[in-house]
Amino acid sequence: MTGPAALGTTPFAVIDIETTGIYPGGHDRVIEVAVVRMSPVFQIEDEWVTLVNPRRDIGRTDIHGIQAADVAHAPLFDEISADVGARLSGAIVAGHHLRFDLGFLAAEFERSGVRMPPLPSLCTLALAHDLLPDSPSRKLGYCCEQVGILLEEEEHTALGDARATAYLLATLVQRASARRRVTLEDLGCETAEIPGLEWLGGRTPTGRRVGRDAAAATRADERAYLARLVERMLGDEARTPREAEYLALVDRALQDRRLTRAEADDLAATAKAWGMTRSDVLDAHRAYLASLASEALVDAQVSAQERRDLEAVCDMLGLHRAALDVLLSAPPPSAAALREPTSSGDLRGQSVCFTGELLGRLRGERVTREVAEELATESGLEVRASVTKRLDLLVVADPETQSIKARKAREYGVRIMAERVFWKALGVAVE
Repeated sequence: MTGPAALGTTPFAVIDIETTGIYPGGHDRVIEVAVVRMSPVFQIEDEWVTLVNPRRDIGRTDIHGIQAADVAHAPLFDEISADVGARLSGAIVAGHHLRFDLGFLAAEFERSGVRMPPLPSLCTLALAHDLLPDSPSRKLGYCCEQVGILLEEEEHTALGDARATAYLLATLVQRASARRRVTLEDLGCETAEIPGLEWLGGRTPTGRRVGRDAAAATRADERAYLARLVERMLGDEARTPREAEYLALVDRALQDRRLTRAEADDLAATAKAWGMTRSDVLDAHRAYLASLASEALVDAQVSAQERRDLEAVCDMLGLHRAALDVLLSAPPPSAAALREPTSSGDLRGQSVCFTGELLGRLRGERVTREVAEELATESGLEVRASVTKRLDLLVVADPETQSIKARKAREYGVRIMAERVFWKALGVAVE
């Protein structure tokens, strides 16, 4: 459909995106995009959503809930540009804070070699500013609450926010109609002309998409890989004195809180070469988890972040989370009772670099990059701004990060350590 759009005859394409940050003109990228198509009378006809691989650090996981591992197998925006464009075609595009969403989409299309034309559009945030003067905030959740819309999904998921925006749009347009504002121009639409699909340059939809559920299932499968290898080990008869050496290898492999298939293969092969049985390996894994749990219990409380960290280790080592519940119900141990294998060694004198948005908190405040570098310097490390072959250590907020620094570190074989493990090694009380 091309030509002028009009209320009552033109369908809607309601969009929402999640991003790595707030500036589309720089290095921030789209990591999730959703489009909800509605009929001219506001009936939802189609929903589409996918994660997007940004080929960089994922940003504030604590805000959007997406982990780097989730987007590892997701399509690049270039691969879905025609899918997105086709779902915007022939419709009035709507969104909450739409200028933000369209700015990011235009930047992504531009990187793909496509110029996104002006589209007929309505912003529910702008409409709410006029039609909901009593709302305490113009945020999507507050606006929905003000008009009686119950949010079924958590905020900051692209599909959940797009659905909520669709319901809000219908309500606000109906309220505007009651005030005899019945044209797009009345509602602030800057252009009513619907472009054809020529702007996509002949690209056709690929059908590729990866949702959050599929990404979580893939991540769980990756975490369970070592467990499947251990399950295939034969014999429970002999016991060996190799547990301490094996624990040291496990500790080194898990310092970045990421266990690749290659690392899992190496651990299983080493255990087999050393004559360890399945029971030996599982005992070692339980001992390692117990030592981590002991560290978490030293201050007599386990934070939500510590719990997530322990659950991730539990999954990667093939242990049931019930075992973790038992360990965390035990009385807090003394510091002297902690097992040695979880120590990351004295890091003083080593060079360190940071990548990604750090998630730790110190005295209730987020640890910024500047604060992290200051803490590292005070602990006797040499802070570096970039990754080279001579760097000793890269600290990552998300083990699966695809930042340039992380990719270089893996290429150069630089030691990578998860943020939480790093602070533990320094003895800094970062939560």
